[in-house]
Order: sequence, then C-alpha cells, then structure tokens
Amino acid sequence: MNTSADAAIAEANPYNKPPTGRYVLADVSVVYNGAGEGIPWAELQMAFLGTDARNYSWTGCTATVPRPGFQQPNLRAGGAADYQVCFDLPAEAIAGGAVEAENYTKGQPATWAVPA
Repeated sequence: MNTSADAAIAEANPYNKPPTGRYVLADVSVVYNGAGEGIPWAELQMAFLGTDARNYSWTGCTATVPRPGFQQPNLRAGGAADYQVCFDLPAEAIAGGAVEAENYTKGQPATWAVPA
C-alpha cells in the first residue's frame, strides 16, 4: 500500500491529472478458485473506507496506474494475478482507514487496515 502515490502515478503516465486529494495505490494479489473463468479486476469491487466515515470506490480514480488490473488475463481455477488499484482521497481520510475487496456477485468482503 502506497499512501502517498502522487509521484508513482505521475511516473506511470505523464498525462495523468493531479489528484483532487492524494493518490493511494493498493497492491492486489488474487488467486481464482471458481469454476470456469474469472476476471479479477471486474469481479472484485475495491473500496477505501476513509476515516471521514465515507467509502471511496476505486472507480473514482481515473489515473493510469503502473500495473492496471484490466491488463491481466482472465483466470481459470488456480490462476493468479497481481495488479494495482488507485484511489483519489482526501489526505485526512487516509491514515487509519481500510481497504475493502468484495466479490461483485457474492458480496463477501475482506478488509485490510491502513496503518495510522
């Protein structure tokens, strides 16, 4: 987790716009355990749970990240992928917040705390 990712986002693509607040990059590692085929970046809904009592979706960040999820292949059982998602957050909402990943169809969230 990079909670001060403005420079990393600027380096990933010089055409990225400056953040409204501060860019945060979350590293995501997944293993697909379902039947058939899975598309991790589309099936996992990522959110940042801010300390300002608001939830911020990864879809609110329009910047190109160094390792985008949409460039990962679809996965079959046992397949793994690593990618990043970004959030554009108010700086005061970051420390002590949390990142949540939820399966789009099953609604089983997992949450990770961000150090204060």
